[in-house]
Amino acid sequence: MKLIDKILEDFSALDEVIATEVDDFQNPIHILKLKEVMASYGIQYEVINPIIRTLTEEDDEGGLDDDEKEKAEKMGLTHLGRGSYGKEGKPPTHKAQDGKLVKVDIGKEPEKDGSGKLKPDDFNPEKTGYLGIGKDDSDDTEQHKDSSIEANTEVNKELQDKISKEKNPKKKEALKAEYISNQLGNMLRVSSIESGAGRYDMSREDVITYRKYLEKIMNDPDGEPAKTLNAIKEERKRKYGEVTEDDIDSFIADLEVSSKSGSKKSDMYDPTVVIDIKSKIRGKGNPGSTYTTGNLGEVRYRNVIRAYLETGGISPITGEVVPFSECQLDHIVSLGNGGKDEPDNWMFMEERFNQYKGKKTDEDIRSDLERDFYLTDAEIAAGEESAEVTKALKAEDRAFWKSKFNKVKGSDNPREIGVTINQLNKMSKTELGNFIYGWNLANPDDEISRYGTQKIEVGGKSLEYARGEGEDNPVKPVKGDPSTYGLVVNDDGEVVKKYPNDKEADSIKRFKDNRASGGREKGKSQFVDLIVDKGLASDSTKLDEIFADEVLNHRTGQNKRNKVIKAKVKAAEKAPGSMENKKKIVEKSLKDWDNNNIEPGGKNDEKFIKDAMKRKKSQDWQDWKKKRDIFEYQQWSKFADKEKTK
Repeated sequence: MKLIDKILEDFSALDEVIATEVDDFQNPIHILKLKEVMASYGIQYEVINPIIRTLTEEDDEGGLDDDEKEKAEKMGLTHLGRGSYGKEGKPPTHKAQDGKLVKVDIGKEPEKDGSGKLKPDDFNPEKTGYLGIGKDDSDDTEQHKDSSIEANTEVNKELQDKISKEKNPKKKEALKAEYISNQLGNMLRVSSIESGAGRYDMSREDVITYRKYLEKIMNDPDGEPAKTLNAIKEERKRKYGEVTEDDIDSFIADLEVSSKSGSKKSDMYDPTVVIDIKSKIRGKGNPGSTYTTGNLGEVRYRNVIRAYLETGGISPITGEVVPFSECQLDHIVSLGNGGKDEPDNWMFMEERFNQYKGKKTDEDIRSDLERDFYLTDAEIAAGEESAEVTKALKAEDRAFWKSKFNKVKGSDNPREIGVTINQLNKMSKTELGNFIYGWNLANPDDEISRYGTQKIEVGGKSLEYARGEGEDNPVKPVKGDPSTYGLVVNDDGEVVKKYPNDKEADSIKRFKDNRASGGREKGKSQFVDLIVDKGLASDSTKLDEIFADEVLNHRTGQNKRNKVIKAKVKAAEKAPGSMENKKKIVEKSLKDWDNNNIEPGGKNDEKFIKDAMKRKKSQDWQDWKKKRDIFEYQQWSKFADKEKTK
């Protein structure tokens, strides 16, 4: 069965499709369902949309000027539909082109007019083989695969050009709808970036691009990045008009339907998004549960979609369209520094840039970028190889332990794998983490958590508290216990009742709204205790020699590979002209600067503050750090000055 037959069969079998009106494509339900069926076969939206537009757009009275209509009538020609003219019951002999009646050269393939519209013959499967419709299923299936981001960007650009030139309001609106549907593809597109080590690595091109962008920010700190973002939005608005509430309603309907079908039948959708499309979109940027649940959650859901549509998914750093799965929503002014969670304080950027940025100031980022700009090709290559080796060794280690635990699965004594407590104590924290990870892979229903929550003793109870960006850290209240309401952990690590009028709901809200940075990985001793408590290690002093040899061989092979890559990295760093050699010069200058500019609250300050987090919250420290970052940037810039004078 050919693809077109499969599509039509699936479409006509749907409960929502009226059997007697299968070909009624003015019915919005039919359109939505047809798009869903086509998407389920892996057909891309940039292909689906022109087809839908051709099926649904009105005839526009044949597309001829009044004089040309009279000419057609005198010739006895009848409008056969979709711009084609001919004798009733006969094949078309003429067509409408730019309002004029043009003769069709029968037998010759008609020239493409560049409008992007499909003609009647485009739906003849035997003539075109369009999308493999006129072919058997055994024919080329590669054409159904997801297109690249670059191709999608080009499609968007072509559509924008058409929209800006189109004068007919109905056609302009249709093109706008097509453009917005392309953003649906961007939002659901599978991330092309591999997870794990190296996911956020910056290439040399990335460093140069971010460097240029940041220079613009530093030159206009009061106006940027708002100017760049507004320029992107205004360009989108000029091209395809205002994003309306109806546009958002339609987008959401398509988004939720498409994500459901995509999660089962197509690889063009992002599985991490389709699991719970609403929560993923609402939670973009991690604003806290108040903004992701209830009525505020619904408002944020629409606002994130609106912001993505208004910017076209374009990154202000690279100017490229970024799939939703590969971008992060950055708060221009962080929430911890008083920024608001609202569209005017949002910008979408590539994950790698946002991870590089972290919580650093612009001055801090600039000095880091200047440093990384001087990485040599050898250093970059060695660093990339090191990341790959580290990733591979971690995967191997986890797989090793997984296989061991799988062999004793179902046993009353999982200690049969042969590990002793003495062996555990000799392992590094990373090795212990891989040991636990291997257990979890083999026993998904009985996992050991490698991460812990922050807890503090309050009245004999161990209560969880949230570590956030604000001035204090709210304690999670105990249900029905007013003595735990309104508590926070202050900078000195003490529990104080900062909000005495809080009710239980108020305190829960404070706890959830505080931007928790996630649990910290437990320490080595905690890992050992967890493994022993789970009964996975023996307290015997005798070694299982066979097992010990296996572990030794496994570790020996890994250590050899690790030693080789470390030697490569070291050689690249020692080579003349390397960034590491320049770094030594910069660090010497920084050491002299530190001696002349005492860190507020630091070890050389009379008012020493042991808690680093508390120390860094003071305005004096932040002013000191800003000056230090500027000085560091200036030291790195000297290398550029030397290059210019050569």
